[in-house]
Amino acid sequence: MISSINSSAIKVSQMDVEDGSKYTDNIYLLDKLGVRVAQLQDYEVDGVPLRLRGGLYRGSSLYVFLRKIYFERFNRLILFPTRNSIELELGGFISGPGNLSSERDSDYYYSLLKAYLMMNDPAHIERDFLDQWLQRIWKDFTDMNYGKDQKSGELYQTVSRQITFYTHQPDYAEIPRINIDKHLMEGTRRELRKVPFTERLYTRVRREASSKLEPYTLDKAMAGIEQDVLINDYKIPGLFTYDGYKNSFKTTMKSVIEISGQEGWILGIPDVKQEDLEGSVERLYFKEYVSQWQRFIESTRMRPVESLSDMVKQMETLSQKDSPLTVLLMDVVKNTDLEGESDAGATGMGSGLLQKVKKGLRLSDNKERLSSKADINPVLAEFSSFHEFVSPSGGGKEGSLLDQYFKELSAAREALRSAVDSAGTDQGAAGSGTNAIIQASRNTDRLLLDLDPDSRRVIGSLLLQPYHVVVSGVMTRAQTDLNTRWSTEIYEPCVQSIGGRYPFKKDGEDAALTDISEFFHPDNGSLWRFYNKDIKPFVEEGKDQWEVKKGLGAGLPLTAGFLENMRQSRMISEGLFPRGTPDPEVSFDLYPYPTPGASEILFRVDGKEFRYRNEPQEWHELTWTGTSGNAGGLLQVNVGGTLYTRNYPGRWGFFKLLSAARVTQVSSTHYQVQWDFSTQGSKALKVRYDLKANSYRNPFKPGLFLKFSCMNKIG
Repeated sequence: MISSINSSAIKVSQMDVEDGSKYTDNIYLLDKLGVRVAQLQDYEVDGVPLRLRGGLYRGSSLYVFLRKIYFERFNRLILFPTRNSIELELGGFISGPGNLSSERDSDYYYSLLKAYLMMNDPAHIERDFLDQWLQRIWKDFTDMNYGKDQKSGELYQTVSRQITFYTHQPDYAEIPRINIDKHLMEGTRRELRKVPFTERLYTRVRREASSKLEPYTLDKAMAGIEQDVLINDYKIPGLFTYDGYKNSFKTTMKSVIEISGQEGWILGIPDVKQEDLEGSVERLYFKEYVSQWQRFIESTRMRPVESLSDMVKQMETLSQKDSPLTVLLMDVVKNTDLEGESDAGATGMGSGLLQKVKKGLRLSDNKERLSSKADINPVLAEFSSFHEFVSPSGGGKEGSLLDQYFKELSAAREALRSAVDSAGTDQGAAGSGTNAIIQASRNTDRLLLDLDPDSRRVIGSLLLQPYHVVVSGVMTRAQTDLNTRWSTEIYEPCVQSIGGRYPFKKDGEDAALTDISEFFHPDNGSLWRFYNKDIKPFVEEGKDQWEVKKGLGAGLPLTAGFLENMRQSRMISEGLFPRGTPDPEVSFDLYPYPTPGASEILFRVDGKEFRYRNEPQEWHELTWTGTSGNAGGLLQVNVGGTLYTRNYPGRWGFFKLLSAARVTQVSSTHYQVQWDFSTQGSKALKVRYDLKANSYRNPFKPGLFLKFSCMNKIG
């Protein structure tokens, strides 16, 4: 044994620690000596085995010498590189504290600084902590520099043994220490102090207390009940459940604060009393606890379905006695009542507990009130309104507000089912079921007024969601049916009779006035019969823009292009068909302007003439019907006996004549119209009129007809 020890000592003392190529060989040599030093150390501490006594053991004379050689080389081969690695990381943290990765957060650098200071001052050494962090540093080092193969693993295990030997020395007075960079230490402290110490403690408590806890999910809330109506991908960390609070948080918090609470020396700050730290950490925990459950409730939603029959099934499931919604809400009550028993959620909240909450929140008429909200758990205080909604303490005749909610849900379910069964089509459901569903939603809104604002916001979105989903589904299904009927009843006749014809296409054949009447007449035209019966209830008709009317946030899915086309169609219909007239008819007044060089200007509409000879101007009334035997539009200018003419025969001649002019809209009823004529030997002749329509509902707006198109679907 002695010869083996001497051999290892000689090799270690003679190793070239400056030669990087021999680094791994040196580590293995050091390890062999370390094994012998550890053995001798055990003999010094625990006594020499009986088999080596009686003058056979001579290790004591070698121990001090070998220990010195070992730790000198350990210092050079392991401790110095460790210090350099830590200082490199801390320097990077100081230079870029705002660019931390998820694996290198502020708490990571806090622990790194703690290990760094422990290596300088043995008075603060925590064996397991220091061992854990030095092991982590060297694992990263060997993986980065030597890969992750078997040889790298063997090297790490060799270093790991020596780190553990170093960190678990019985007497730290004789082991090597590192010299720290005080400037680096203060810079790191300065950055770390930007995160309050209590927040740092809470982060540590949260991490350690959560390590073995399963997250809370919707499936866990259902406790084995199979259901396919509610879905929720959000997972609450197991720490923020009733069991997590009772069985993990409280004990972990005390343990962490006992160990880490008196660590002011790390950041260079005064120590804080343990009870004060516990109160601060608890406040942070309860705040996040409330937030986690609010997010979970808000993330719960109904599974999307396509058919109305599936929506009926969903409503039946939600409104039944053992509804998954009831199961979920009661489990929320259990997990947000941290003062209750573990099975508090199974039968609801006891009246005694609710009275305690109401006293604490000063909601009770009882004169015996608790002094402040601090007398009850903050989570319970935050959710007390929610608890009262789900399972009231008073036991009134009408039951809980949740019971009343299920009555409204059942009413909506019956309205939808009756509409589907009786109408036989989705369009029938849209007509007969939507109003009842909206009314049930409004009644639910009134029930929610009994909640405090936060609870109303959180639970309201969940409880109102079934109405929103059903109305949206009804509208979507109605759109499918309407698109089919629209194509047959409106689009195809439109294309065949007026699409591609004048005045809707500039160079198209003239559209027949009977076809115009059958399609556009405001009272009995096919377009408006369909619109008024099936679409109008779902549209807000503004002067300049039409929009979908929303019920419960959902409306008939009509495209913006369709709505704008319908608005243009309304202007065409009202412009061509004055109230009470069966056929197209447009009356207007003309006001002429003198035209230099012209002796007479003739304006003719459907055989009716207006002659102007540059005398004082007066308004002159004309009417277009397109049905007279002399249908057409004509403008004729006499210049020195030469006639210059614009003539457009046919039922749409007047509008073609207007299209040949430059029309400027002055107001909703007033237009300026100008025609330019080229004459021989002189500049262009400009003929101007003011045109005044009888109503703002007129067809003279430039481009009105051309903007219309036969829409193939409504949305």
